[in-house]
Amino acid sequence: MRVALSSAACLICAALAAGAQPFPNVRVDSESNSPEETSIGINPADPENLVGAAQTPPCRYYVSSDGGGIWSEGTLPDPYDLGDPAVVFDREGNVYYSYIGIWSHSGIFVNRSTDGGTTWWPAGTAIVEHDGAVPFEDKSYLVADWSGGPHHGSLYVGWTRFTDYGSGAPEDSTWIYIARSRDRAVTFSEPLRISDRGGDAVDSDDTVEGAVPAVGPDSRVYVAWSGPRGIEFDRSEDGGDRFG
Repeated sequence: MRVALSSAACLICAALAAGAQPFPNVRVDSESNSPEETSIGINPADPENLVGAAQTPPCRYYVSSDGGGIWSEGTLPDPYDLGDPAVVFDREGNVYYSYIGIWSHSGIFVNRSTDGGTTWWPAGTAIVEHDGAVPFEDKSYLVADWSGGPHHGSLYVGWTRFTDYGSGAPEDSTWIYIARSRDRAVTFSEPLRISDRGGDAVDSDDTVEGAVPAVGPDSRVYVAWSGPRGIEFDRSEDGGDRFG
């Protein structure tokens, strides 16, 4: 049976066949011994500029300006950052960092850097926040619209809402939400629930979570997540204003 290789895989195979050496492993963190839940983004305006993220907690960021050879690191300047970090660049080179709030101040927040991750806003923009852990907003992930379509430059953040995290009560559940920004994360739309059916709040296989948004041609927005019914999916034809 023949297996078709992607163009990227073909280039790698050709480079190895020509004697090119694989890029060595590089340790990114130096100040913390327990980073987890990592994410990384590449600046399309400067491909040598990489930004990574990890939960330690609090949230940490890692920056390289030489394609990953040398890294610097720091912590986000936000008192509510707990973890579940995700980073993404827009096509203009701005980088966005989404994360969840702490147990005493639940929420979904997004921070922005306009200099390749070297400096960040003093505090993140709150998409939603609560004074306490009920409900608990969890597992955020984000994407920027690079499509050149009608909503080019928009930012979309998806996540899970636990009505009461860890509860096994039948009245408690989880739902998938999404919000969008048209002004580079300065403001966000009201959170929109897009899962037609929920899951339990135990944080188990029967919990709906793991929302991952993506943007296709003409600014169509797609979101996939997992739950008790398997992998579920929804899409928006109008830049995230409405879903099916």
